[in-house]
Amino acid sequence: MKSSLIDAPRASKFVRWLQDLEGPILALFNLQPSLLSYEERRIKMFNKPTSFSQDNMFSKCNRCWFFKYVVKLETHDDMCYADAGNVIHKCMQEHYTNGSSEAVVRELFDSKWKHYKIDDSKIFDKKDEYWNMVVNGINIKVKVTTTELKIFYPDVVGYLDVVNTATDEISDWKSSTRRPENEMEYIHQLKFYSYLYFRKFKRLPTKATVYYLKYNGDDGVLEFIPTMDDVDEMSNWHLNIRKGMNEIIESKKIPDCVDECMMFCPFKDVCKNYGVEKK
Repeated sequence: MKSSLIDAPRASKFVRWLQDLEGPILALFNLQPSLLSYEERRIKMFNKPTSFSQDNMFSKCNRCWFFKYVVKLETHDDMCYADAGNVIHKCMQEHYTNGSSEAVVRELFDSKWKHYKIDDSKIFDKKDEYWNMVVNGINIKVKVTTTELKIFYPDVVGYLDVVNTATDEISDWKSSTRRPENEMEYIHQLKFYSYLYFRKFKRLPTKATVYYLKYNGDDGVLEFIPTMDDVDEMSNWHLNIRKGMNEIIESKKIPDCVDECMMFCPFKDVCKNYGVEKK
């Protein structure tokens, strides 16, 4: 199976199209082009697997995906929440992979918090709150055989936070506030990871769980029992997403704006001003 989204003979046409397209966007917003050449970017993009986050972005807004992954516009997002989440994941990995004590994990937490310069961000006063999430994660005492399991294929890549291959259970850490809308999205993500797990091990996870680390006990647990229907659904969803990406690239057109922007879309000004009307 070919891993590319586009055939090699069409590559030069795509490069010319991207050159013609990118210039006006960059000039309009005084942005800097990618340091990679167009050909290097084409090769990287079309021979690279997509992740759940990229597929999910495409499903929500083709246009946001286009600006981020095709044109590769630079963004200056506030990464403090993502950085704090990374600190938690590093600490969970240290504890559950190496069996490190809470005291050792605290040293790592302080080191990573400093590394990401979170004290200089708008969540500088949330350090205790994030440390409490780490403690909650330690106290869950999840049975683990692997942390941060990478599952890689030419078309897809995923990292599963917590895996127990002895019981076929998978889990994911979340530092977000629990809401109905993110419950739906996290179930979708668990389905996708169940699809990846089945693809690698040829067996279904017996259970997939999200742990909301802001909460104690059952309030922080979102469980899901995957089925083969879920695996088939995610397989088709992923392949249709890849197909849709290819169709956009071959159309040589910027996707239309969606009716409702994603909450954290970094390209709102680009969408608003680049001369394509909403549907």
